[in-house]
Amino acid sequence: MDKKNFKYRYYSLIAVSLFLILINSCITVYDTINNRNYADLYNPGQRTMHPEYFIYQKSADDVRLYFRFFPKEFAYSVLGIDTVPTANVSLFFRVTNSYSSVEIIDSLTSTFRLKSPPHKQFLGYVPVRLPKQGRYIIEIFLSDNLSRNFVSTVLDYDYSHTNGTSNFMFISKFGNPYFYNWFSPVDTFRIKHELNNLQDVRVTYYKPDTILPLPPDIQKDISLTLVPVDSSWIVKGIDTAVFSFKNKGTYYFSEPGSLKGKVFSCYNKSYPYVKTPIELLKPIAYIASYRELKKIKKCTTPKVAVDSFWLGIANNVDKARELIRVYYNRVQLANYYFADYRQGWQTDRGMIYVICGAPSYIQKTDTGEKWVYGQHANEITSFFFYREKHPVFGDVFILERSDLYARMWYSAISTWRDGRVFSLNP
Repeated sequence: MDKKNFKYRYYSLIAVSLFLILINSCITVYDTINNRNYADLYNPGQRTMHPEYFIYQKSADDVRLYFRFFPKEFAYSVLGIDTVPTANVSLFFRVTNSYSSVEIIDSLTSTFRLKSPPHKQFLGYVPVRLPKQGRYIIEIFLSDNLSRNFVSTVLDYDYSHTNGTSNFMFISKFGNPYFYNWFSPVDTFRIKHELNNLQDVRVTYYKPDTILPLPPDIQKDISLTLVPVDSSWIVKGIDTAVFSFKNKGTYYFSEPGSLKGKVFSCYNKSYPYVKTPIELLKPIAYIASYRELKKIKKCTTPKVAVDSFWLGIANNVDKARELIRVYYNRVQLANYYFADYRQGWQTDRGMIYVICGAPSYIQKTDTGEKWVYGQHANEITSFFFYREKHPVFGDVFILERSDLYARMWYSAISTWRDGRVFSLNP
């Protein structure tokens, strides 16, 4: 989360024709979402731009798509009679009923001209018009019209006239909205909730979930049950209340008397990065033996435990550094992409991402995500993460486990423990 003081600005939007952005971005409007490869969504190196989005429902008929762009990622050129280099950027979204639908329920194209030198970030929102309550899929295209690059992002949205997840907006002390579902123990923030003039909010606290996901080859029924509440209280006058929490864990914000609300989790100070020795120790559990984990727990100096583990499996300093660089880079990206009520690396998708790397193909469907690794038929390994509704925390993605993964998983762990980086992609 960017914590520098940037003035929050809403820029006027200039509507242009749908035809123009389709030509500039080479987007086929009749191409269904589940027919495209979204591998770049979880691989920042494959993207030239890294926009961020969330949905805020201000009232029953006022739904807004908030965005944040990073202007330094755009191309700048002197256009027409201008003397200052300018970027020309388009945002287009379309709303459908499902990932396989070609019927467009709503769409909007907006263009922005950004002058150089670019600001660090560019924030605003565009309206979304929906005909009735229900579940919708919103696909967003951000296009740099000078470089002709574009990136696509997909959001799931449950539209309701009653209180829900999208009715809460968390705002930093600098006035900028949070685009993530986490904060740190040093953050202070405010809550914006304008639907039905909500004045009071219930805060329910859950201690951190420290249980790691099972390996992909261990088949066991996973039930998403209610978790024990640690504490709960009412905060009155949310328009003026300032929130700050020191205890790590999950905080659930809801209307008093309602089960619908929004998850906001408190992680470490540097999240999604892992920097302290204690933070570096925890993800080792995926590849460490039972004996090594017992030894690590007994060690009174976390840094010594981290160094000893990686040097022990690498056998030399240079190899250990490479293992550490790749492993924790994957941990940090998993934290960024997959956090729910747990840190990203602790989720099913996070586990596969850390051990196997980023997939080469991702298919998004109404029931979940399919990840594919490998290029040739005899080398392909795929995982399916089905979407499940947690009774409190909302959507989570659960791996469809199979004993067919046993050989691959054993090879993956053995490779890491032999001092070599493992990846399912060539």
